[in-house]
Amino acid sequence: MARTPQPTVREFDDFRLDLQQQRLLQGDGSPVSLPSRAFELLAYFVEHAGELIEKATLMKVLWPNVIVEENNLSQQLSTLRRALGDGQEGRRFIVTVPGRGYRFVAEVRKAEVSAATAAPASPTTAPSSPEASVAVLPFANLSGDPEIEYFGDGMAEELIHLLSRVPGLKVPARTSSFVYKHKNLQVRDIARDLRVRTVLEGSVRSAGERIRITAQLVSAETGYHLWSESFDRQFGDIFKLQDEIAAAIVQSLRAQMGAAVESPASPPPPTRDMYAYQLYLRGNSIGQRGGPEDILRGIEFLERAVSHDPKFARAFAAMAAMRVGLTFYGSPESVARARREAEHALTLDPALAEAYSVLGIVSVIRGEWLEADAYFRALTPTDPMVQGYIYGLFLSASAGHVGRTLATVRKEHEASPALPVVQAVYGAAHLALPLRDNATLEALRFAEFAVDMGAAPHAGPLPATFSYVALRLRRKEDAARAAELLVSRLGPKLRETAAADVIRQVHEHLSDPGRTPSALPALVRLIESVKPEQVGPEFGIHLLAWLTLMGDLDHAYDFAHRMLDFGQQRDTMGLFLNWLWVPELAPFRDDVRFAAIVERLNLMPYWLRYGPPDGYRLEEGRLVPN
Repeated sequence: MARTPQPTVREFDDFRLDLQQQRLLQGDGSPVSLPSRAFELLAYFVEHAGELIEKATLMKVLWPNVIVEENNLSQQLSTLRRALGDGQEGRRFIVTVPGRGYRFVAEVRKAEVSAATAAPASPTTAPSSPEASVAVLPFANLSGDPEIEYFGDGMAEELIHLLSRVPGLKVPARTSSFVYKHKNLQVRDIARDLRVRTVLEGSVRSAGERIRITAQLVSAETGYHLWSESFDRQFGDIFKLQDEIAAAIVQSLRAQMGAAVESPASPPPPTRDMYAYQLYLRGNSIGQRGGPEDILRGIEFLERAVSHDPKFARAFAAMAAMRVGLTFYGSPESVARARREAEHALTLDPALAEAYSVLGIVSVIRGEWLEADAYFRALTPTDPMVQGYIYGLFLSASAGHVGRTLATVRKEHEASPALPVVQAVYGAAHLALPLRDNATLEALRFAEFAVDMGAAPHAGPLPATFSYVALRLRRKEDAARAAELLVSRLGPKLRETAAADVIRQVHEHLSDPGRTPSALPALVRLIESVKPEQVGPEFGIHLLAWLTLMGDLDHAYDFAHRMLDFGQQRDTMGLFLNWLWVPELAPFRDDVRFAAIVERLNLMPYWLRYGPPDGYRLEEGRLVPN
């Protein structure tokens, strides 16, 4: 009798990939759940292990003869990396080569499986999640009019606002669940990411003053609907409808999952002026896209909203938050107005978390550290992104408490693993750790992960992260690419100077200092020729670090005081602290002249109450390295 050929498998690390059965098995034989395209992606990687594979090639493999957006590939990569994760997001297997593609770096072995191993495996159970938990996704807009996209977002946001106040019910924040908007992912994948047992989906269709809303609560374990209903109402009934949907969700969780949760409260509506509410939803949706033009347009709608209802507290808080955002785009004059609007919001609603978070950020920008801490501590845990991520990013990091920063941002990373901004910030936070702790590679890993999930390489802290990593690892090609990312972030006032050429020279020299001419003369000429208002705090701290790396502390301190003079004039002293605690600036911090910088930044009262920055101690009111 002819022997039946055994199915060929590929082994790597503790995984077995059965190409015939299209299954991925762990070492103990248990299957790993993978969507079909993620499996195809893994199979291609394994068959081309060690090769550099361009994005375009992978797109053709997964979607032959079909034109799709590049973020579809990022979604499949993210799914695959989570499946291979083992706490590492799969990055020990799939490495991103910035600007070029990907490489599967695990050693692959050919093997055969026994008949027992080849037998179909039983379904896996869903990962453990809180007993009562629901993620609210943005409601799909079925109206055919992209101009009212904001209403579906607003509907979901209001439900998050209501459900997050139900005792015993875990509800991921808007920033966590909205990352899945327009992404074609299965409910189980979303629930696994957000660690919830149910997901609320919905759609909105409007016609004149009437709206039709469909909502369904889906079990992450079975994929079945626990509850589903459609509503046809007048727009003026929207707040009553939101209360109904929230109550139905809680009742369904009780009846079908045995969840011990209380009935949701019915708070007063945020406004009784429905036109003001529409303006608020639209402005909030536009402004949260992130660019300065979108922020300004969002503020215009919010200003119209409060003109219709001067007691609309949440609209004032949203407007204040957007003005804070403008500060980071070179508009320091927005800080004072943001503070006034947030304070006014609290006079209208003393429990408004959004207003407290704005005042906390404003206090950090102004260098009022104890005040900032008090505002952040006043927050309630209804929105973990407010209490954890913002606290860690804007207070702990600025004050040099690196360990606390990592701990707080790590919580957000665990709660929002698919949110690119959290990955980017988590990676950047690693750069402030001591160099001996392998922190540089961790920073690169999370920065690449953020890009894979759709973050623009030139956005947020990513250019700085790629720059520090390339210079530390002495990678000339990576340093050249990082230089171009920093050049892309230059403001219009700096583009008129030699800043772009200096950035390139600095990266060429510091990535290979023994074989390239010093960039220090060009760097000194630049800082002596530009005004602080041209530089800004973000680029200024880089100039300070490069001067320190090249051993010119005299020019570094002169430049630092010039920047602080400017910050004092504009009431934005705290902005100068971005990246101040990276190891590259240790010689600057350990110099006796740093005491004057500390005094100007007003950090000592905060350290006396909450402890000195990591790696330092306080002796007779002075900061001393350990």
